[in-house]
Amino acid sequence: MTATVPRAVLRLRTLVPRGISPIQSDVIDQLQECKTEGTIADLDIDTWGSSMGMSISNDRDSTDTRKLLSEFEQWEETHNCTLNPAFGRSDTKSSGGGNIEDGTYTTLPLLCLAVYNDTTVQAVYPHRTSEEVRTIYDGIAALEARKPTREQIEITSSEKPTATGTYSH
Repeated sequence: MTATVPRAVLRLRTLVPRGISPIQSDVIDQLQECKTEGTIADLDIDTWGSSMGMSISNDRDSTDTRKLLSEFEQWEETHNCTLNPAFGRSDTKSSGGGNIEDGTYTTLPLLCLAVYNDTTVQAVYPHRTSEEVRTIYDGIAALEARKPTREQIEITSSEKPTATGTYSH
């Protein structure tokens, strides 16, 4: 059975605070290196805003962010972890006159890495388990750990290597 090489999707928040752009660039560089090395089959880079209204009509979600968040929530439930606080949820009530719509909003993280096996979400970073927070960099490390190792057997003189790497006469 051949292992499927996953694909990665990096989502970046637009209009980020000063100082975040170099971090985003560093993450992009590391993921592009993963693609070059073959640890990921493909890398998509998308942008999203700072939040998503979860109760607005579908025709106002041209980026399918709500559908994506639903997939992430299913992954979250299946893997017994939480996407909070990176994906914060809040209820908003307008005070009239403003352009803020009443409803539930999800705050989107500055960076989000989703790893897919075909169309199925395999991992979402950042997330939190009961023991630890798993960051974007943890996600990159997990991808890099998939890199095949090339062990070289060095044979000197007439010795023959054995399964344990030792030779007895």
